[in-house]
Amino acid sequence: MIGARTVFVRDLLAAYLDAGVFTSLEVHAAERIAGACVQRVSMFDALSVASAVWATQQGHVCFDLADASIWRTLPSSQRPDLEEWESYLATSPLVHRASSWSEQADPTRPLVMCGRKMYLTRQWVDEDVVASVLRQRRELPLRPVDVGVVDSLFDSDDRGGRQYDAVVQSVQAATSIVTGGPGTGKTYTIARILVAAVRHGVESIALAAPTAKAAVQMRDSLTAALGADISDLGQDQRRILERLEPTTVHRLLGYRAGSSTRFRHDASHRLPHDVIVVDEMSMVSLPLMARLLEAAGPSTSLVLVGDPGQLDSVENGSILRDLSTVDLGPTVPVTVLQTSRRNAGTRSSSFAEAVRSGNTEVALDILESDDTDGTLRWIEKSEPLSAVGNLTEIVASWRDLRSHALGGDEDAALEKLNDVRVLCPHRDGPYGIEDWNTSLANAVAESRDRWRVGDIVVKTRNDLGQGLANGDIGVVVRVDAALVFAFKHGNAVVHVPVTVDDSVQLAFATTVHKAQGSEFSTVAVVVPAASSPLSTRELLYTAMTRAKPRAILIGTREDIVQAIETRRERWSGLAERMSMS
Repeated sequence: MIGARTVFVRDLLAAYLDAGVFTSLEVHAAERIAGACVQRVSMFDALSVASAVWATQQGHVCFDLADASIWRTLPSSQRPDLEEWESYLATSPLVHRASSWSEQADPTRPLVMCGRKMYLTRQWVDEDVVASVLRQRRELPLRPVDVGVVDSLFDSDDRGGRQYDAVVQSVQAATSIVTGGPGTGKTYTIARILVAAVRHGVESIALAAPTAKAAVQMRDSLTAALGADISDLGQDQRRILERLEPTTVHRLLGYRAGSSTRFRHDASHRLPHDVIVVDEMSMVSLPLMARLLEAAGPSTSLVLVGDPGQLDSVENGSILRDLSTVDLGPTVPVTVLQTSRRNAGTRSSSFAEAVRSGNTEVALDILESDDTDGTLRWIEKSEPLSAVGNLTEIVASWRDLRSHALGGDEDAALEKLNDVRVLCPHRDGPYGIEDWNTSLANAVAESRDRWRVGDIVVKTRNDLGQGLANGDIGVVVRVDAALVFAFKHGNAVVHVPVTVDDSVQLAFATTVHKAQGSEFSTVAVVVPAASSPLSTRELLYTAMTRAKPRAILIGTREDIVQAIETRRERWSGLAERMSMS
């Protein structure tokens, strides 16, 4: 019987599969979920499950029946009748129809419908956790703040500014949010939040980021930013800050053997910290945010920091962006840092800001003007790989790095790792890192060897034994006649023989997602084709803001315009839930 239903479901969704609306993953989910719940699967049963699964695969939290863009590749005769579909869902045995955003899901039904938004039950529950805990934290009273302590952390001209406000609010509020683009002082602000915290008697602080790479970046940035600010602290206070070691949110929560979604710290076993600061919040997914909020008790202050204009999590949800667009009330303050001190006034930073705001006309004016400050160059190519020959200064920098590696000076080679990088939107094809890495590696040093001295490489998974993280960048060097990968780990260098590590790949070019949280003196940005689903404002903005300060843009005018004018919206109901009293 199951087999017959499986064939039937596949037949029902054949047109959507053929048109590329769904993949085999969504069809298989409809076969398994709908087939297990009803004796005879209808077209709308199959379509509902497939659509909800498709939505999560695209990064959405739910499927919005009001948005018909998913069906644009189908002939009008094959598009679902939305009114008939919605009417069917009112009585479908697959669907729990919620009359309010706070209603509990029926765990026996795989789907939840509220308004015209349809959820997989797991996503509905996670979103409810995030909203309900944040609403509870919103009711917590503000804590007293010693204004004199905060004043002492700022020059008189900076008191009353947004960074000052963010520090005051982090002391007062159980939950505070700090947003801003590159160079607006997020790290500077976090450093002063930490000093203010210990001077207000805080004894236990945790620092976290969504990825191991972002945690390392947070550590390095904060070490420099704290600087002299801790010199006036007492010995015990200084020791608290000196011992801080940023980690991933997953590791902070504590991995539980046999589960990738549940952790040692949860609602019944809270995190023990007085203050938790989470950086790079744009990369935090809905499920991870739900687990963090469950584990953080009401006595723990949460400080959430990030840039809502950047790419969202590779999983589903856009937590930071959603929370940045809602009035959360005075007890959950959102501070938007605006004044950029990094690359201020350069053509590259001005172009990035125009991209962020979606101002195509200004962006093109900047791009097409003379490169007066040497920070923005445009290589207009319809075949992106043909631009490799135009990247002479980038290739020259890598050859210089290779010379250091060949000469046995691995420290100098490692120092140059973040000088230049090519950023691609895809993994495969002419816009992908596989083809770009092959072309760039050959441009630096022609050879048929698998690994060559001077090759730039990246770890593709965490290696706790070596202290290396997914996303760590290294270089191939020769030690005692053997080729090894050399990675910087704090003040030490870790050597891994090339013959024993299969979690390393070339990294002359990396994906924009992989580069998120990193900075390079010069980046070459391969703009996705206008037809690519990755052609979005957020991807281009994220890529551009990796430059400190120089960017080279590779793509056609059409590609660039399409990216700027395509906003990557993620469907969710978090704004509606947070608007509830």
